Amino acid sequence: SVSSINRRSVFAMRCVGGDHAELATFCAMMDLPPPVQEKSVNIINKKTILKACTTVQKASCKKAAQTEHKLAQGEEGDPCRDVDVSSDGTWMTPGHSSMIGLVTTVGCTTGKVLDVEVKSKSCKSCDYWSKQDKTSDAFRQWELTHVCNVTHEGSLGSMEAEATKTIFERSVDDHKLRYTRFIGDGDTNTYKKVADAKVYGDAHPVEKIE
Repeated sequence: SVSSINRRSVFAMRCVGGDHAELATFCAMMDLPPPVQEKSVNIINKKTILKACTTVQKASCKKAAQTEHKLAQGEEGDPCRDVDVSSDGTWMTPGHSSMIGLVTTVGCTTGKVLDVEVKSKSCKSCDYWSKQDKTSDAFRQWELTHVCNVTHEGSLGSMEAEATKTIFERSVDDHKLRYTRFIGDGDTNTYKKVADAKVYGDAHPVEKIE
């Protein structure tokens, strides 16, 4: 169907690092009809591709965590397992000036991603509406339904440490895993944040391995 072709074309461009402009160029060079409008591309990205990718990502992480749990040694009567993980951050744009950061935690036994966490200091919607008439009906309607994208209030430099802590804090509830041996990249702030929080209590401290 036409809708299926539109979704697939937008997804294909994302896979090769392109967007609406590149899709339009591709269609022109192939003598194909013009693609969907940029507004439709944004809707497909947010409501279709993001939803599908998030579903697959969560299922993949859950399956990887189950394998880590199965391969780890445990204590009798304890449903949780202690595992070694590697965790590192990256940024939407190069350097620590980026407003959006991503941390990925990988199980050392399987080498597969167990969890990811995105932290953002920016919300495009808030930025836009902050400049609009705050007494208008449109503003009040937006204010009632808006879910802010800002998930990090600290400094940009602390974003990776905070995201790592968030991942560690939910590992027991999500996967029945304790990330007690942490392989980092030398960033002492990240390890200190996790260790000081004592996310698994005094009985299960987090050890750092260089």
